[in-house]
Amino acid sequence: MMISTWRKRRAARLAGKQLRPESETGDIHEVTIPNHFRCPISLELMKDPVTMSSGITYDRESIEKWIEAGNATCPMTNKVLSNLDPIPNHAIRKMIQDWCVANGSYGIERIPTPRIPLSSEAALEIHSKIKTACRKGDQAGCQNLAAKIKALAKESERNKRCLVATETAGVLSSAFEEFSKASFDDHVAVLEEILSSLAVLLPHDKASTYLGSDASMDCVVWFLKSTHLPDSNKSFIADHLSYGHVVVVVVSTNAKTVATFVDLGLVSLLLEMLVDAERSICEKALGVLDGICDWDQGREKAYNHALTIPVLVRKIHRVSDLAMKFSVSILFKLCMNEKRGDGGVLVEAIQRNGFEKLLVLLQVGCEERTREKATQLLKLLNVYGSRVDCIDTVDFKNLKKPF
Repeated sequence: MMISTWRKRRAARLAGKQLRPESETGDIHEVTIPNHFRCPISLELMKDPVTMSSGITYDRESIEKWIEAGNATCPMTNKVLSNLDPIPNHAIRKMIQDWCVANGSYGIERIPTPRIPLSSEAALEIHSKIKTACRKGDQAGCQNLAAKIKALAKESERNKRCLVATETAGVLSSAFEEFSKASFDDHVAVLEEILSSLAVLLPHDKASTYLGSDASMDCVVWFLKSTHLPDSNKSFIADHLSYGHVVVVVVSTNAKTVATFVDLGLVSLLLEMLVDAERSICEKALGVLDGICDWDQGREKAYNHALTIPVLVRKIHRVSDLAMKFSVSILFKLCMNEKRGDGGVLVEAIQRNGFEKLLVLLQVGCEERTREKATQLLKLLNVYGSRVDCIDTVDFKNLKKPF
C-alpha cells in the first residue's frame, strides 16, 4: 500500500498534481496544479515566483541555485540572461495564493507572502548608517543597526550571503573597535550586540584588521572574564560562544590572547560541550578550538584532555562538512606538532577508529586542503596501524588518557 501511494505521489508530481487525503480513511484526492503555477525547474508549486530577464518565471530558490552554480542562461530558453537579478512576480504570487485558498478544503495551505530579500544597495545603506552612528558616538543607534543585521542574516541564507559579500563583518568590526576604545562598562550593550551579530556572519575574513587591535581584543577578553567563563556551565558557553568564535578570526596573530583563553579554561569547556552539542554550536566550538590549536598553549591543553581525540574523531562524519573540516584540521595540528615522540595522539586516534573514518572521508570526497591533511594523517597513522587495536566506543564517561 505504501509503495503504491508513493508511486501515485511521484506520478502526480510529474503531472503537476498534489495528492491530499480526502477523508480520515486516507482516500487520495488529486488536485491539479495549473502549469503556470509550477516552477519549470522543480516542477513544484512556486512559493516565491520571480521573473528573469528572459521573461520566464521561476521559484526564487530554484533559479538562485541555478545561478549560484555558475549558470548565466535561462534554463527554459537557454539564452544568456542580460540581468541575473530576479524580479518578484507579485501577480502570479497573488494568483497562487488565491488558488491555495480555493483548494483549502483539500489540505492545500496558502503560501505565505515572501519577504523582500536584502539587496546590496540596502546592505551598503546600513553600512553608511553604522559609520555615521560611530562618528557621533550613537551607541543606541549602532546597537539597533547591529541587531537589524543579525535579524536579516537569520531571516534567510540569501540575506546572509548578501551581507557577507558586502563585507558587513568588516564594518561591524570597525564599529566594535571604535566603541572598545572607550569605557567597556559604558558600551556593554552595543559591544555585545555587535559580537552577537558577527557570530552570525561567518566567515569574518574582512574583520581581522579591526578585531586584531589591542582595544578590540582587550574588550573581548574583558567580556569573557566578567562573565566568569571558568564555571562549568554548558548553557553559558553555548550562549556566549560568539565571543570565542569572533576571537578565532584573529587568535592566530595574538599569543597573549590565546594564553588568556587557555587560562580561562576555554579548551576544556569546548571539549565537554562538543560531546552532545547541536550542529551550529558544534561548528562554532570546533572553529574556536581549531584557532586555539595553532598555538603551543592551546595544543598542550588539548593533548592533556581525555575527550580531545575521541570527540574529534567522532565529529568527522557526525555533524556537517564544516565540522568535518575543523575536526580534521585540529587532528592534523595535534599530530604534526606532537613533541613527546611516543606517537600517543596517533595511537589514540587509531584506537578511536580514526584511520577508517579518514579513509571513508577520502572516498566520499572533500575540499582539496582537507583532503591533503587527511592524506598526510593516514600516512602517519599507518605507521602504528599494525600495532594498535581499535577500541572505539560511544561512551565518553570516565575517559582517561591511555598514555
